Amino acid sequence: MKYHLLFGLLCLSITLASGQSTSKIYLVRNGTVTLSGIRFYTTLDKSKPIVVKNNAYTVIETDADSLGILPDGPYEASSASDDEYGRAIRKAVYIPLEKGKTYYFKVGRIYQSQFFDVNDLSEQAFKLYVGINRIDGTPQYYFLGKSGNSSNKLP
Repeated sequence: MKYHLLFGLLCLSITLASGQSTSKIYLVRNGTVTLSGIRFYTTLDKSKPIVVKNNAYTVIETDADSLGILPDGPYEASSASDDEYGRAIRKAVYIPLEKGKTYYFKVGRIYQSQFFDVNDLSEQAFKLYVGINRIDGTPQYYFLGKSGNSSNKLP
């Protein structure tokens, strides 16, 4: 009997330990519809842009403990941050992530500006925004692994 109880507890602890070991970030486009969606890069895959389309939402899943964001767009050059060819080096902004936690954001351009507005949402507010604005379809999915493996296939 002790053996069965101990074995059951061991199985339960393995199951709980192997739970969600990733973080998810849901992004939805805010406001005005433009010809192109929002595009940015991350430090986990600098060659593949993350795109938030106008009438869909984007899901980023990662096993990393932080996500570095590299904005796409014009960069001001300064001698301290230029590379050897005079191109401005993009500086990452890091967002710490908790494993197993899901984050929800609404992003969009500020009217007549090159800057973006980012709003942190609750899960309920995200679902309400998506529902009221009839944002449907399959989300754009990205998996960004800390070891450099990435994919944009739905799990």
